[in-house]
Amino acid sequence: MFLRPTGTSSIVHQLTHRVSQSVVVDVRLRAFASTPPESCAFVPSSALRRYCFEVAYAFKGKPGSPTYSSSERTDLTSSTTQRSVTDHELKSDDGNSSLMGDRNRDRVQSSFTRPDWRDVSATPRLQQGFESDHPSIVWRDSIWSRFPWGAGHDWFFVQEVEAKRKRSNSTLTESPPGKDLVIGVADGVGGWVDSGVDPSFFAQTLMWLCRQEVVKNGNTDPLKVIQNAYAAILKEKGVRAGKENGSSTACVLSFDAESGNLKAANLGDSIFLILRRKPASSPTPAPTIDSSSSTSTPDAPLHLTHSVVHMQAAQTHFFNAPRQLAKMPKGSNKQGALIDMPEGADLFETGLEDGDILVLATDGFSDNVWPQQLEELVALVQNYQNKLLLSIPTPDSRTGTPPPSPKKDSRTFARILADLCVTFAKICAVKPNRQSPFEIEARRYGHRDVRGGKVDDVCVVVVVVKKE
Repeated sequence: MFLRPTGTSSIVHQLTHRVSQSVVVDVRLRAFASTPPESCAFVPSSALRRYCFEVAYAFKGKPGSPTYSSSERTDLTSSTTQRSVTDHELKSDDGNSSLMGDRNRDRVQSSFTRPDWRDVSATPRLQQGFESDHPSIVWRDSIWSRFPWGAGHDWFFVQEVEAKRKRSNSTLTESPPGKDLVIGVADGVGGWVDSGVDPSFFAQTLMWLCRQEVVKNGNTDPLKVIQNAYAAILKEKGVRAGKENGSSTACVLSFDAESGNLKAANLGDSIFLILRRKPASSPTPAPTIDSSSSTSTPDAPLHLTHSVVHMQAAQTHFFNAPRQLAKMPKGSNKQGALIDMPEGADLFETGLEDGDILVLATDGFSDNVWPQQLEELVALVQNYQNKLLLSIPTPDSRTGTPPPSPKKDSRTFARILADLCVTFAKICAVKPNRQSPFEIEARRYGHRDVRGGKVDDVCVVVVVVKKE
């Protein structure tokens, strides 16, 4: 188990039990690729209240992924504790950050422990590209220093941007605008290992350049962010042009703090889902479980609080071969190579509502978790937080002395959900007797020998939409 030891372990227990009981997929379960973008048309918001976005992320590389170690890291142990953080815990890379100011002072002296997961005698040393003091490596290591287990070939970025005033309405201009949000994930294509290329390097560099496009140029249009980042990576000398370099999927989303609108561009098999609160006509009953009870009832029916209203379809060339951005050496034979352009990304735009939850994830999540299970996961987190509220102690009526406070979980809803999405996907991936979305997709292409989940890297970004 790689969750930190908090009360959420009971949620994981319930999830594990539910997975073990799900041997054959229910006919109502559906994979993450059915709703075309046109069915969720753009909905402009007329609300005068601005939006804010609670965001958190979590990731975990598959077995054999590089792990992080640093001679300067004193606050970490060898524990594989899983946690997620918000981007507020990272320094903004705006040119004034200490990460950009004095590289020697802030450089993270890192090394990577790579288990012997391949035949190193037959494969060249994996290409990394940048020196350790390159800004993208410093940025990556500042995150990895808090997550020693690594992200495998996946990577991401989360960046807030000062929102620009878009209206002349006096109600809106009386106070400064809120903060827009841009997020993205990338999945480096693992087949490059056979060519001596570290698949994670291309994905990390692509996400770094996407983030730079937002920070330096103030660009929040997802397609333009991907286009400009891809153009930059083709020119980047650190991503060497002397040999085969790598490829990656890319999915970028932007959230408008004034209108609550969402824009997205997706190239490859990463996905995002929008979950919306169920109608008020069928409110979720208050939890009735005694907060002092240590017993759990995994089979108890869940009162679902949210339902999936949009699932972004994955893009693939054929089974297990996603569309991807690639960099090839000049003069190389590109015949048969899978090389796509940013313009081939699926575009999506819609209006968001107060209380919406968006989950952006790589295929390590979507290949193992059904949409209805994500709805259950959201409900379990909601019940968990409700239980914490019920357990708040009250003062003694006679003495006025408050009882000892129980252990509190200070994590946000987004943070708990991000943690559990990664945990649940990892549990599902190793269940051979359970039909997964990956198995169903394999059968569509005639692969009858695929059983159970798919062991893969998992990266998840969760955004909870709130009106101020």
